[in-house]
Amino acid sequence: MRSRDPVRRADGAGATLRPGAGSAADEPVPPAGPGDRRGLIRIGAVASLADVSERTLRYYEEVGLISPAAHQPGGGRLYTEQDVARVRRIRELQRLMGFNLEEIRAVTSALDEVEALRDRIRGTSDAAAQLDMVAEAAAALEDLRSRVATKAGQMQAFLAEVDAKIARCHVRLRSGHPGRGAGPAPPQAAAGSPRPPRQPR
Repeated sequence: MRSRDPVRRADGAGATLRPGAGSAADEPVPPAGPGDRRGLIRIGAVASLADVSERTLRYYEEVGLISPAAHQPGGGRLYTEQDVARVRRIRELQRLMGFNLEEIRAVTSALDEVEALRDRIRGTSDAAAQLDMVAEAAAALEDLRSRVATKAGQMQAFLAEVDAKIARCHVRLRSGHPGRGAGPAPPQAAAGSPRPPRQPR
C-alpha cells in the first residue's frame, strides 16, 4: 500500500501534492531551464547567470538579501528569474556604487515595498485607495533616490579629488620639476662678495 504522505514539489514555493492527485505527480517535478519563465532555477545556474559563487548566494540568504523561491526534496535551493535579477542588482550596488550590505538592504527593502504596493494597487478597484498607495510608493522611491544621490555625491567628491591630483601631476610635468622641493636651488652669494650688514639686536 502506498504512503499518503505529501510530496513536496520542486516547481512551487512550498506546494505539496499527495500521491494520485494529477498526472505523474507522485515524484518531485524538476525545475525547468533558465530560459523557461515557468520554471525554477537551481543554485548552480543562478550563480553562473549572476556571475557569483554558490557560497555568495548562500551568504546573501544568511544576511536576508535574497530568499529561495522553493527547495528540492533534498534541500537544494531553487530560484526564479526575478531572483537572478535581484542578485545582479546587489552586485551592481556593491561593485559599481560601493554600497555596503546595510545600504544594499535599505535599497532592496525600498524596492520590495514598491513592488508590494504595486501588487496591492492591482488587487483593488478602489480609486482612493490606489491613489494612497501610489503616494506611498512615490515616498519610498524619493527616499531611495535620496540615498543613491548621497552616495553619488560622495563618489563625485572623490572623483574631484582624484582629478585635482591628476592636474597637479600635469603641472609638474609641464614645469619640468617632479615634485615639491625639487625646483631650482636659491642663488648662492658669490665668493668674496660682502656680507649683508647684521641687523641690530
